[in-house]
Amino acid sequence: MKRLILALLLVPMFARSQQAPLSNRWKLLFEDKTENTKTYIDTQTIEFLDFFDVQRNVCLCWLRIYSDFSNGIYHDQNDTHLAIALAAKQFGYKSFTDRKDGNVTKTNTFIVIKWSDIEPETNVELILNYCKNLHK
Repeated sequence: MKRLILALLLVPMFARSQQAPLSNRWKLLFEDKTENTKTYIDTQTIEFLDFFDVQRNVCLCWLRIYSDFSNGIYHDQNDTHLAIALAAKQFGYKSFTDRKDGNVTKTNTFIVIKWSDIEPETNVELILNYCKNLHK
């Protein structure tokens, strides 16, 4: 039953991904019309590790978030390298880069990852479920 529900949630995400303005490696995960953002996942760099940092069964993935849409283009871009502990349902940031109109405005690589619980019904939970579905 859980797989059926997950499949029903993921199918619309994959259908919308065909409209992505990016190369085929980036798949649209979700769009927030209220915040005017789109979040993509890099399908070519997803890694599954038995052990990472202090966690077991971890998915490493790159996300790309576009925001500040005006005049037909997104002006802000955030690339985030995210670690997700699948069994523990926790996540942490490895690094991120923010861009405004293509220019880097901020970047950071975290030497120590601060793990946080994944709250239900959040975008991070959608990413967790996406990774779990790939890891079967």
